[in-house]
Amino acid sequence: MRCLTFAFLAAFAATAGPKPNLDADLKALRIPPAWLAEVKTDYDTTQPWKVARKDIRKLLDQHRNREAIKLTYDYIVARKAAPDDHEYGMYLFLGGEYAWALKVYRDRLRDDPKREGIAYMNLAAIYRHYGKLKEAEAVLKEALKHPPKAPWHVPNAAKIHDRLGDLYAELGRKQDALREYAEAMRLYPTAKLPWGRQNLPKQVAKIQSKVDLLNRGNGDFGALRDGVWRGSSLGYGKDVRVILNVRDGKVTHIKVNHQEHIEQHSTTLIPEAIRKQQSLNVDAVTAATITSQAIIAATHQAAKRAGMK
Repeated sequence: MRCLTFAFLAAFAATAGPKPNLDADLKALRIPPAWLAEVKTDYDTTQPWKVARKDIRKLLDQHRNREAIKLTYDYIVARKAAPDDHEYGMYLFLGGEYAWALKVYRDRLRDDPKREGIAYMNLAAIYRHYGKLKEAEAVLKEALKHPPKAPWHVPNAAKIHDRLGDLYAELGRKQDALREYAEAMRLYPTAKLPWGRQNLPKQVAKIQSKVDLLNRGNGDFGALRDGVWRGSSLGYGKDVRVILNVRDGKVTHIKVNHQEHIEQHSTTLIPEAIRKQQSLNVDAVTAATITSQAIIAATHQAAKRAGMK
């Protein structure tokens, strides 16, 4: 029996309901897909890649996924107008083309296993999306064998141990999860980064919230004290802040203040799910794991201030 299923521990962007069939999706996959030719865009493709990549992210942020993927394919594959292809799989993943992204990541990591850690983590996330937990575990363990150059090797390893902890929690392997979380929390403060050091304690705090909830055994709020309660947690580089409204012991509203990009509606879906279920036992939003985790961590912090034991 699995210990927990809430988004905190679905760090590979699990979605509710039956898992999609990876074999069927790979069998049906065509590259490029037929729909790509039907996507209309008036984008000026004479723009250099350094400009286009920012516009692709803006399109993804606006949920115009197919336009973003069309531009990605045009620049990186069709015209080879980008200096390298390391963002190819990432934009496919963020755009919801999971089988396509999986193939890209799997092929590239096979050919060059020293690629950046995000490639391994995104591939593991896709396997998790398809319910392939053992494959996700194998990918993350393989990632630990191919660290990036110093000083990035330390935070990279911390992230991977954190994700292994999430996976083991999802599998019901509590002690394994706690071990991986402990290693991630040990590593983060030792990172000698040229920038971003101020976020390392926040990373530790976010993981500690997972540990607390894992030891608690469930994410239900119980009776809370009425009032307005606040919490925050680190998202993509900046804090995600929540305002929790409690009336008659129940959560009535959760407001999220953030500066997240490509959040895949998680800033509205996650708070609403928490409110409806009166619990942190909610599923993550695909391809928005970090944002989902930040919202739940911030809500957990606010709920503790409201009396959650």
